[in-house]
Amino acid sequence: MIQIHRTVADQRTSLLEYQRFFHSRPELGFKEFVTAEYICSKLDEMGVSYKNGIAGTGILATIRGNGSSDRCILFRSDMDAVRTVDEQGDPLVAHLCGHDAHMAVMLALCGLIEKHRDQFGGIVKILFQPAEEALGGATSMIAAGVLKAPRVDRVYGFHMWSEFASGQACVTEGPLFAAGDQFSVSFSGTPGHAAMPHLAVDVILAGSSFVQNLQSIVSRHLSPLEPGVISVCAFHGGAGPNSLPQTVQLTGTARTFSENNRSLFAQGVERLARSTAAFFGAEANVQYRHLVPPLVNSAKAIPTVRAAVTDVLSQAGVVSGYRATCVDDFSFYLQEVEGAYILVGCKEQEYYPVHNNNFYVPEESMIIALMILYRLIKSELFV
Repeated sequence: MIQIHRTVADQRTSLLEYQRFFHSRPELGFKEFVTAEYICSKLDEMGVSYKNGIAGTGILATIRGNGSSDRCILFRSDMDAVRTVDEQGDPLVAHLCGHDAHMAVMLALCGLIEKHRDQFGGIVKILFQPAEEALGGATSMIAAGVLKAPRVDRVYGFHMWSEFASGQACVTEGPLFAAGDQFSVSFSGTPGHAAMPHLAVDVILAGSSFVQNLQSIVSRHLSPLEPGVISVCAFHGGAGPNSLPQTVQLTGTARTFSENNRSLFAQGVERLARSTAAFFGAEANVQYRHLVPPLVNSAKAIPTVRAAVTDVLSQAGVVSGYRATCVDDFSFYLQEVEGAYILVGCKEQEYYPVHNNNFYVPEESMIIALMILYRLIKSELFV
């Protein structure tokens, strides 16, 4: 542990420099042009080989050790910022999900392993992926062949997580994050005057009934031993106080930890929308999008991860058994290659959830993440 501390300490100044740059220049998914240019410039300075322009802005750095082993591990970092609003309610793009810290850690990791490449005998790929925020970044990178030539044997990723204090990290075997799907339902019918609802189709009432009954899918169709959540997040319809509109539109998300329950939710939303429309004499249009599968950590990778986290933080810093109904497209990599996703605590005195305008990542958490990842490389590849 002391040796890892000393090695990582050499990257501290660069790590903070990288994070400040990324934080000050947030860019949305598939538009991370300045971000990508900066990453490439730093890789050039390090002398690290890379391929850029993958899926537009993605970058794959490859560092081969001096030994004869062909074992290959891949680390993934996301690149994109999120949309939000400022205190005045104006649109804002900002790094409020820790992706700036993720890139900084991975870039510092490139510098570390390039400097010590004579100590390991395999291949390390470090992937800077665009568009993690449910825009198709992971699938685009996989389709571009980042897991091949050479073939990746194990894949790792991490996320800064303010549910845990700085100095903690989560290692969970099996499902960690939920699948994330989206649905859109519209109800249409004959518009009319609010004073004569019997001559119209009240689609607002139909939509309201749908929202209320939607929760019965979770409470009465999903096993009480299995977690799941369905939320309607937008309800649009109507323009005045005395007119019944022709159409209302509802959109929302459904999250669960199994493929069977994903199908159950999709069928339930469709069936409820159709039956609600039939009862009120309306027409229903349903669109259901399967977006991101559950993120399931491989049983074979967990002992290696747990050992690395324990070595860095001691047993007291290891959190096990935690799950969240959040979504991350790292799940697509885990469908292809065994590996694991680690949650690194970043909460200090005040708690701010990811995507909150006050979310931030302290220096200590970034250093801890870098230490854990470097320790994983030592376990996997060092000779």
